[in-house]
Amino acid sequence: MLRLVFYTLLFLFSFAMLSATNVSVLFIGNSFTEMNDFSQMVSKIATEMNDTIVVDYSAFDSYTLEKHFLTKETTEKINSYNWDYVVLQEQSQLPAKDINIFNTKVYYYVEKLLEIIYKNNPNTFPLLFMTWGRKYGDKGLCKTLSYTCDYEGMQKMLIDRYNLLGRNLKIGVVPCGIAWKYFTSDNFYNHINLFYKDNSHPNEIGSYLNALCFYSAITGKSAEGSICPLEKLSSEQILLLQKKAFEIIKEHF
Repeated sequence: MLRLVFYTLLFLFSFAMLSATNVSVLFIGNSFTEMNDFSQMVSKIATEMNDTIVVDYSAFDSYTLEKHFLTKETTEKINSYNWDYVVLQEQSQLPAKDINIFNTKVYYYVEKLLEIIYKNNPNTFPLLFMTWGRKYGDKGLCKTLSYTCDYEGMQKMLIDRYNLLGRNLKIGVVPCGIAWKYFTSDNFYNHINLFYKDNSHPNEIGSYLNALCFYSAITGKSAEGSICPLEKLSSEQILLLQKKAFEIIKEHF
């Protein structure tokens, strides 16, 4: 009997080890990527779930993907390793701008970075990091683009534009913006503030939600039950964030 139990446990352990994820991810973006040690959040969630996600990033304040394409540090980092995933996060306003700017400043430079990524490793999976609208709309863009005058309109455009990139370029879009929409405007009773005090950048909870989305997108698993380091959240809120991130990935990724 003891021998049967031993071999059963050994089998279960071996299966768990074989099904564990072990990948490398390079994040390319700006302060949305860099704040709150976001990339390490992804790695720590993976560790909690007995997976391994090795992370690195190239992120500078206010950077666009055009600037990254022209920055030696970013291109050298892409070429420094055979990454399993490379994540591209565009400056938060650009994808919501008029279609000509979108085509020449966003679409074009996503394509140019993809050329570098695939040349370095044809087996890399590029991912787009869908971002979110300003909490109260973008007062600067609102002067010429009425749909950016409130959160809902700006968020809708960002979702549409990132999904357009994903469809046309045949790459995955991690729908963080859709997860933000759920907690910001879709469900009043489950509202959780994800914004930093500037109403644009993520606070720690926002970055944690993004990390949950990326963990689930990369592994195909839920992070439900993993330990969350954010003491300001209740156990119910943590569980809701974990469950909703996985649900949104299953539905939209």
